Amino acid sequence: MPIGPGKELPAEAAYPDRLYTVEHTITTALTKELQYARLGRDNHSIFHTVLHASLLFIYTNLRQTPVGGAIRNALVNRLQNHLEQLDKDDMADRFPAVMLWVFHLGLVTAAWTPSGLFWTGFLRRVCLERRLESWRDVEKEMEGLPIFENVYRGMCEMAWNERVYVNMIGDL
Repeated sequence: MPIGPGKELPAEAAYPDRLYTVEHTITTALTKELQYARLGRDNHSIFHTVLHASLLFIYTNLRQTPVGGAIRNALVNRLQNHLEQLDKDDMADRFPAVMLWVFHLGLVTAAWTPSGLFWTGFLRRVCLERRLESWRDVEKEMEGLPIFENVYRGMCEMAWNERVYVNMIGDL
């Protein structure tokens, strides 16, 4: 059925186009950030971190690309490389909920790989400092951030319980 002037596509039909638009906006912003870095400007802001994490969120949670797939691996490695250059403690102190969300994206994407320890160690420290002793506490802390779909939320909870909580028990 043709769409006339002033009429919008149904949400189901427009969803892929909107997702492509968001991806394009994010990759354009990342490209500009990289250009600024070449000019000697700081590209280690929370904004840059959120851009990297947003792409990972799209490909894991919205596009649901395969676990262990090339796209996810490239995005999680890029995010990890970016975070390794940051003062993560300072970022977690200034933006605790955002960094908790970012590290959960990384944890689930890389939990059962060698780089899983990078994500686990940081999450453990943030949870101890913020006194997050249950998955419910963690979800409450991340309230207001992009929502993980049910399957992804379950994976986050399972990874948190297996990787973070078990390691925290001895420190409580």
